[in-house]
Amino acid sequence: MRTVEEHYFELQDEMLIKITKSLKKRMKVAIQEYENVLKFIEIKRKNYTNPEVQRMFLLIQRGMQNRLQWLQVNLKSYLSSGIQRGFNMFQNLEWLMNHYYKNEKIIVWAHNFHIRKRRALIAKLLGIRSVGYWLQKSILKTFMQLGFMLVVENLQRNYGLN
Repeated sequence: MRTVEEHYFELQDEMLIKITKSLKKRMKVAIQEYENVLKFIEIKRKNYTNPEVQRMFLLIQRGMQNRLQWLQVNLKSYLSSGIQRGFNMFQNLEWLMNHYYKNEKIIVWAHNFHIRKRRALIAKLLGIRSVGYWLQKSILKTFMQLGFMLVVENLQRNYGLN
């Protein structure tokens, strides 16, 4: 698992810059590696009856599935990954609410872009939907969005500090 994860983060750094043919080949290898690890985790999970161990395996399995899914989406195109990203984040949040935080209030700390309910015109045109968009469409009883803006001033200039 460690090797597969290290491989993923090497690819992730490159995926942020440009997806080349050579990178796509390595992504396909990583996808196969993740599929093998997921099969192994499933076998291990079934061998344990302790609920806490089962829960741990479920969480690890979900994380690995997320990485696999992200690699698969990025093989298609950068635009596809942008469109899929908000929905994937929403699905993870929904999964956490169903498996770990049933009937509990939770706070999600995320960038304003991800939690906003309304979509900018360009996002609408590209079909990009945020976590906030999906949350308001789901069956959640209450969902409150709170955005932050950070203002950093030059303290030295404004207050004569060194």
